Amino acid sequence: MQFAQIVERLDGFDTPVFGRTLQPSDDDRRTARGVIAFLEDRRALYEHPDREITDHLIGSVLRIRERLTELLADGGLPDAIAELLRPIRAACRDFLTAAAINDTDARLLIDPTGSDRVRVLRTEAYFALRRLRDATGFNIGLLAIRYGLDVEDQLDALIPESFS
Repeated sequence: MQFAQIVERLDGFDTPVFGRTLQPSDDDRRTARGVIAFLEDRRALYEHPDREITDHLIGSVLRIRERLTELLADGGLPDAIAELLRPIRAACRDFLTAAAINDTDARLLIDPTGSDRVRVLRTEAYFALRRLRDATGFNIGLLAIRYGLDVEDQLDALIPESFS
């Protein structure tokens, strides 16, 4: 979806910068674009969970959490980006907790070994996945607005119709 269409859908959105126009730097825009591009390629955010292999779904969420943690830990992110990534990372943690994934399983899911084991998501994990998708849509919508960025259709489907 084009940036102008995202802004149009988010009617009622007020900027927190007291009516001043903020021009983000090219570096900040590239960073925001990189985050969006990474999330656009995470099928866990937009594919129906019953159509995904559960371990791949969980592994995708683990990769999101790890990538966001790396970005936040580096300390080079502007506050305007970091404050939008923290809720997504927290929602990833909540999903993994609901899916009852321990550290040993997590390592195997990040680098799959071809295990024969079939994992079934617990009911709570489906609700946590919905919350993750909601948090991602809300915060990516704000990120796209702040930095004037387009979002691919799959990820765009998560952006709320309106923030009002």
